[in-house]
Amino acid sequence: MPAWPRRFLPRLGTRRQATAASRSRRTTGLRALSVLLLLLAAAPRVQAQQRPLVTEDPEVVGAGRVLIEGGLSAGRKQLFPASGLDGHLFRGPIVGVSIGISSIAELQIDGGLYQRLAIRERRPGPLSSLVKATGNRTQGVEDLYVGTKLRLVPESARRPGIGFRFSTKLPT
Repeated sequence: MPAWPRRFLPRLGTRRQATAASRSRRTTGLRALSVLLLLLAAAPRVQAQQRPLVTEDPEVVGAGRVLIEGGLSAGRKQLFPASGLDGHLFRGPIVGVSIGISSIAELQIDGGLYQRLAIRERRPGPLSSLVKATGNRTQGVEDLYVGTKLRLVPESARRPGIGFRFSTKLPT
């Protein structure tokens, strides 16, 4: 056999060396798994905030265009401090319509057709005397939001776009 193929063959040690190397790899893997399980077991329980900060793109839909959005929302352990109610909230379908008025302005109409609160607890609140729900559940139509968005500065390669949005809530 020529000398050059031997350089490319794997070097095999004795059986004892191969067994020791295999045992070492297994021990290292078991240690890593044990540490990972210990860290997961010792980790405290965490909870996220109620909703992340809602940001909106400063770009408008464009003159003569209409954007229709829809979705559902569900939240557990939602607190309504004004009414003193605490419970699980389901909203849906939530509908949003954006109508392009010009190249820099749009009209926005957002709201939901149905919302239900499964009441877990009643607490004292400034408006708790006005709550008419007597059982452990209340439902109704969600409030309607009407607003306008104006693009003040368009986005470029060197700076972000800047817009202004104002809206009002129309209670149902």
